[in-house]
Amino acid sequence: MRIRLAILAAVFLAVPRISAAQALKIYEPPKLPRIYVDVNLFGYADPLTQSRFFETYNLKSGEVATFKATYPKPSRSAQFPAYLGGGFMMTRTWALGVSYSRMSRETDADLFAQVPHPAFFNAMANDTGTTGTFSFKESAVHISLAAVPVRTNRMEFRLMGGPSFFTLKANMAKTVEYQQTFDTLTPQNAITVNGSSTAEASGTWIGFHLGADFTYFVHRLVGVAGGVRYGRGTVELREPLSNIEQQFRVGSTTVFLGLRFRFGRAL
Repeated sequence: MRIRLAILAAVFLAVPRISAAQALKIYEPPKLPRIYVDVNLFGYADPLTQSRFFETYNLKSGEVATFKATYPKPSRSAQFPAYLGGGFMMTRTWALGVSYSRMSRETDADLFAQVPHPAFFNAMANDTGTTGTFSFKESAVHISLAAVPVRTNRMEFRLMGGPSFFTLKANMAKTVEYQQTFDTLTPQNAITVNGSSTAEASGTWIGFHLGADFTYFVHRLVGVAGGVRYGRGTVELREPLSNIEQQFRVGSTTVFLGLRFRFGRAL
């Protein structure tokens, strides 16, 4: 019996044991550069701007003349607006960033005019027309707090949001131009709308944005990204035709593809 116990003890001592370091192998996230730069190249934007119309009234020949300009809702744009951003990883999972976006569109406005007869009451003349092409330029600076739950050598996933400072600059109709023909002896009255004069209006106000993107790094410092961003705000500007402060909705839902770069000190 003693011989058997001695043999078992010898076998037990001969078996190699796993060290504590081997048994408790703790995963450590890779140390990666703290600074990042975002450059979005392609995308699809759905502007939030709505169809709007504006009108003004003038007293002519003792009656009220009416002038209107209607701007249609912009179509979805396959051409991605300019976008450039960057940020700094404050911790392994939280970052603070800033970015700039710009979106331009062109549109025609529908015009309407109703003008009284110079000599006869209740002898209005109506006509419609269109303007030339107007440009609307919308830009924004976005301040983002980003959560980064996935950040490895090959992959990165970010959720972001924060305030956005929108600026809208637009060429718009200031007056409706027309030609009028009438008979001084009869109530015959006719007008032809020829177009409009233009003026630039601009305004700035604060809104917000939310977004998410995923990046696959083909190199430790360079990656290809895709994601979605929603931004929304309201800008107030003095509309030229009515000469009244009007509110315009700005922002868009944007799906994008771009590049991501890492550099700087590792964290």
